[in-house]
Amino acid sequence: MAEDRQIYSQQVCAQLRQIAAYTDDQVLHSFIPIDSEVDISPFLRHWLAMGKSLVTPQTLANRRFRNLVTTDLDGLHTGIFNTKYASGADQYLGSYDIILVPGLAFTQTGYRMGYGGGYYDTFLAQQTSTFKVGVGFPSQLVETLPLEDHDVSLNLLLLGDQRYKVDRRS
Repeated sequence: MAEDRQIYSQQVCAQLRQIAAYTDDQVLHSFIPIDSEVDISPFLRHWLAMGKSLVTPQTLANRRFRNLVTTDLDGLHTGIFNTKYASGADQYLGSYDIILVPGLAFTQTGYRMGYGGGYYDTFLAQQTSTFKVGVGFPSQLVETLPLEDHDVSLNLLLLGDQRYKVDRRS
């Protein structure tokens, strides 16, 4: 399974690099991957090497993120739910061009099931015009998920080498 994780992570990173090569987007909001998630760290380093801005969340106790300007992925701290966040980083209060979102499961209609904390539900609801990309493994694609009023659909899913663009008209 570790080998599959590495292969799928490389595939997702390759797709993200393609997107980055063809966009003028400058500000990326992204999670820092933990053990069970697709490892997008190589892409995050690539984004920073391109001179673009990376903002990563620190999870707080009240289902909120403290979004931090992140200039490198070294010296990370461990926070709530074993999430990683940048140490000594300044808080970012601006807007985002792209948001990368983890999940436990995704549907082709762009919905996701998270880890149950409601952090991304709260955050994504505030980001109405930002392009939202779910990243994960092909095995995380499911037919349906139980939806709630606060669930926000993503614009694109990258699951290994698979890509699902969400049709907002359906």
